[in-house]
Amino acid sequence: MNQSSPRGRSGQWPSRPVSSVGMVSPLIRYSHPDSEGEVQLAHKKTRALAPEGSWRPRVSDAPIVGAAAAALAVLALSLAVVSVSCAPRKSEEKKALDLPAVSVGHPEVRQVSDSFSVVGSIQADNEVTVLSETSGKILSVRVKTGDSVAADAPLVYVDKDLREATFIAAQAAYEKARKDAERAESLHSDKLVSDADIEQAHLAEANAKSQYLVAKKELENTTIRSTIAGVVADTYVSKGEQIAQGGKVALVVDDSRLKVKVLLPERSAIAQRAGDPVVVESDLFPGRKYRGRIESISVRGDETHSFPTEVTLLGAASSELRAGMSVRLGFGGAGGRKALLIPRAAVVGSLRDPEVFVVSGGSATKRGIVAGSEYGTDVEVISGLAEADVVVTSGQTLLVDGQAVRIVQGEAADDHN
Repeated sequence: MNQSSPRGRSGQWPSRPVSSVGMVSPLIRYSHPDSEGEVQLAHKKTRALAPEGSWRPRVSDAPIVGAAAAALAVLALSLAVVSVSCAPRKSEEKKALDLPAVSVGHPEVRQVSDSFSVVGSIQADNEVTVLSETSGKILSVRVKTGDSVAADAPLVYVDKDLREATFIAAQAAYEKARKDAERAESLHSDKLVSDADIEQAHLAEANAKSQYLVAKKELENTTIRSTIAGVVADTYVSKGEQIAQGGKVALVVDDSRLKVKVLLPERSAIAQRAGDPVVVESDLFPGRKYRGRIESISVRGDETHSFPTEVTLLGAASSELRAGMSVRLGFGGAGGRKALLIPRAAVVGSLRDPEVFVVSGGSATKRGIVAGSEYGTDVEVISGLAEADVVVTSGQTLLVDGQAVRIVQGEAADDHN
């Protein structure tokens, strides 16, 4: 049999079916008018191989043709349904990627200690900037930085020639007026002068005395003196300079007693009392611990709810440490306790009026909280949050209340994926 054509050697259609292997089109059955045999061929191949006008589908095979068409229709419909169902999903995924990305976490209950430390700068118990009460040319500077001075010790001498001359004249005028008043009193007792004359003499004496005292003070001011005992921390003038009234001359520090002024948060301030001990440490002396004592705690807090507190340094601290050094003050607490903590970075704004963003249902809602003490990088939440809340810890800078978000990182992220 010729394998390249469905006809046999006799030119008639074969009575047995030809193999349909490799055919692509759906298979249907055809018959030839001169043969009782049937052949199973693809639709396109049948048209190509059968004699013109000799092929036609058998009426009895119509259900097969309908089934094939139905199968094709079902396949096309399935593809259309899959395509339509995938389109919204891709759109939703694209919208999700456009949402702000945030990291989240749960508030944690941890053991904390109310002992805390505050950094501050040492100050002298008293320091004074000495100012000039006169003006003129500086004749000499009697001190330099680091010198110890007593109270009322001379620091600078200013030219006094004119003021001395004024003083001498005022002194002479005052002496004359005083003697005139005494003479008038004697004459008045002998009824040789009137009451008006005696009053005029006393008035002239008073005016002369006032001018004398002013001239005397101005002369004294040409010697500029220290107002307290201490150490000269700085000088601001040199010999030969012209100094104006009110100009700075020197800074004198009384370092016999050192102190540190710090601000304590309200929660910490209420746990401290005047007289409580304080541990003082300096990075300049590693391992050394000095003694201190709370001198006072203000009864009124400032606008940040912090209370000015003064600590006095005791013992070796007063001799080894100096004003201007930075120290760390350790305040004691009432022992360990449990507290609900969140990262300080999660708080929007300051701890004076703290707020956080809480994620629920895919949206971030701003919520006000009451914050307590800070413990390292964490802050205590007194009220406003629970352990189960999902708090935004990063990415909240540009969020607005009620905005939809996309959680990308954090210990609570798995609960929302």
